Amino acid sequence: MNRKIKRPLSALRIIGMIFTPLGALFVIVGAATIPLFKIHPESLSGKPEVFHGVFIGIGLIFVVLGIIFLYRSGKEYKKLQEAYDSGNYITARFNNANQDTNILINNRHPYIAEFMYLDQYTGIMHFYKSAPVMFDPTSALSGRDVKVYIHPNDPECYYADIEEILPEIRMH
Repeated sequence: MNRKIKRPLSALRIIGMIFTPLGALFVIVGAATIPLFKIHPESLSGKPEVFHGVFIGIGLIFVVLGIIFLYRSGKEYKKLQEAYDSGNYITARFNNANQDTNILINNRHPYIAEFMYLDQYTGIMHFYKSAPVMFDPTSALSGRDVKVYIHPNDPECYYADIEEILPEIRMH
């Protein structure tokens, strides 16, 4: 398996992509104003050290949090890719697709496809969810089976490969 799976846009990744540059901007503003206030000390009432400390301190906190969020998001993606690369999959039947009202992208809610798999040995019914897609996949997935790749060391980490079945979508 050499194909790269699509990287899901998780909340951690979005927050990390916002916090890191925003924190860097705060650090730059805080550090860049140090020489300005030394040249023109009358331009700031109060203590300039507090201004610099607050900007640089908050900026560093944002940068560190952003990097942590991006790292965790990357780790999750790496685990999904490992699940896919392992080739260890089950075939699950499409159950339904629902809009995820917790996510709003361009004023639209994405759909999450749900799949079910009955373990013949234990009799336990397992349910798996796909990554969000921006259209209703019900017509393309009805009555179809999907490969769900399961991480060999963590059965809670899985990747439902709907890209294999769904057609390429181009919005106009």
